[in-house]
Amino acid sequence: MHKKTHVAQQLYSCTMCGKSFTINSSLVRHLKIHTGEKPYQCPKCEKRFITFTHLSNHQWIHTGEKPYKCMKCGKNFTSRGNLTTHEKIHTGGRQLYACAECGKNFTVNSSLIRHQKIHTGEKPYQCTRCEKRFITFTNLSHHQWIHTGEKPYQCMKCGKSFTCRSNLTTHEKIHTGRPLYRCPECGKGFTVNSSLIRHRKIHTGEKLYQCSRCEKRFITVSDLTYHQWVHTGEKPYQCADCGKSFTSRGSLKKHQNLHAHGDNV
Repeated sequence: MHKKTHVAQQLYSCTMCGKSFTINSSLVRHLKIHTGEKPYQCPKCEKRFITFTHLSNHQWIHTGEKPYKCMKCGKNFTSRGNLTTHEKIHTGGRQLYACAECGKNFTVNSSLIRHQKIHTGEKPYQCTRCEKRFITFTNLSHHQWIHTGEKPYQCMKCGKSFTCRSNLTTHEKIHTGRPLYRCPECGKGFTVNSSLIRHRKIHTGEKLYQCSRCEKRFITVSDLTYHQWVHTGEKPYQCADCGKSFTSRGSLKKHQNLHAHGDNV
């Protein structure tokens, strides 16, 4: 099974999206994404998962457990994959895989493949409620929480909840009060390096992402996505209280605050 990775032999292909796999069990697991089958249910919040591994990793949200520890710096992670990606930081931050379109580098090939879909426009995962499409199944799952209002990731210190783990991780750094990454241009501090990288593009004027309709360019793919809704009229963020829709999560949050304070909405 391992040797097949060296010859890049893809024997099993998904008839729904064309993605190929070297072993049949991977194809069977992948097909559940399209069928929606989720046989494993969390006993605490009743959220369902495609694989038992996904369920196990999810349950650590409730327990706060992070069983995978980096031997070099002591940082802990909820999955082996996240630990493996992190460990490459200690090897000198080697960037082994480069995007031929924009030159962005990645430490793992799977990240490069996922990134390249930004350029190709491939979005194989579709929401069954609003038909919006996504590059990855994870992005689709996070999007669906807009419709359900679910926020499964909770801060152990203040109880605030979030729709994805990365937002929780960023939030938790607020409690330390330390901006770890500082912009050399203006001195602004950030809790995560990715935010600093995105911020520095303001100073360099770098805008990699271009709208195919009006050719306007943007710093991040998120900014491009929000802009494209100007052309499509799409408003994917819906208020659960009154049904009003918005083009961004920030606008929805501001609107929901009006409900919370009893103001005129």
